[in-house]
Amino acid sequence: MTAAGPMPNARDRQEFTRMGQEKIGAATESAGAIAAHLAMMNLKFGVRAFRHMVTGTAALMSLATSRSVGQSFARQAKLAQTVSRSAITACQLSDSTARLARRGLKPIHARATANARRLGKR
Repeated sequence: MTAAGPMPNARDRQEFTRMGQEKIGAATESAGAIAAHLAMMNLKFGVRAFRHMVTGTAALMSLATSRSVGQSFARQAKLAQTVSRSAITACQLSDSTARLARRGLKPIHARATANARRLGKR
């Protein structure tokens, strides 16, 4: 746009229009990819969070009702495994968030690199 100067010719105006349409298309595609991934994430991690809450509560209550030292140790180990699985899920949430960003940026990156290639040939 800078190279076109204050009085762009017809070819430049056509290119500006094309670039604007591509930006809108990329933003629309990006929003769709983000929405689809968020819907999947919400369902997947909502189910996991509920499952971890229930199993964690059950493991804690089981530990509280232990009748012997041996039973207490076994139930502590079970509680530790449950907490560990919750931590792993939290790490997976972070990974899924990175994938969300990557999916959202993919259409924008594709359009930008295509524009650069096309405009580089001019």
